[in-house]
Amino acid sequence: MCVSKKFVNYLDDHDVNYTILSHQASQSAIENVLHLSCDVGEMAKVVAMKIDKVSTLCILPANEKIDVERLKKEIGAKQIRFLSIDEVNNQFGDCEPGAIPAFAELYDMPAYCSNHFNHENPIYFGAGTHTDIVMMPYNEFLELVRPHMGNISVPLYT
Repeated sequence: MCVSKKFVNYLDDHDVNYTILSHQASQSAIENVLHLSCDVGEMAKVVAMKIDKVSTLCILPANEKIDVERLKKEIGAKQIRFLSIDEVNNQFGDCEPGAIPAFAELYDMPAYCSNHFNHENPIYFGAGTHTDIVMMPYNEFLELVRPHMGNISVPLYT
């Protein structure tokens, strides 16, 4: 599968600086870091969740995980769960399974972003395939996605 036209058109229509990088097929954001030799804190992992019955994307560094209790407290949510595989496949039909891009607006969803990214560095994230990554300036990413920012994630390993 190639990067969806919908995704590329969205980036082009918003006149942002971006580069699509191709790499060996991978199944995780951590694997993407190894293929691209970028800093692990620059690679975004996108997690699809249901927050108070609303499908939502959470964007966090590849070396972190969602802290569900912290997220609940941060946004005042009552119920949070991960989307099922069927829900993900239905919601993101133009993407390869498990390769969700960080642009929630394309799917009429809100986005929450960890405040643990380095604002001076670029951000890397999946382009809807297991072989393509988008790299763009972090500040342009924030302007385009306009996520709710918060302390929603913790390191995978402590």
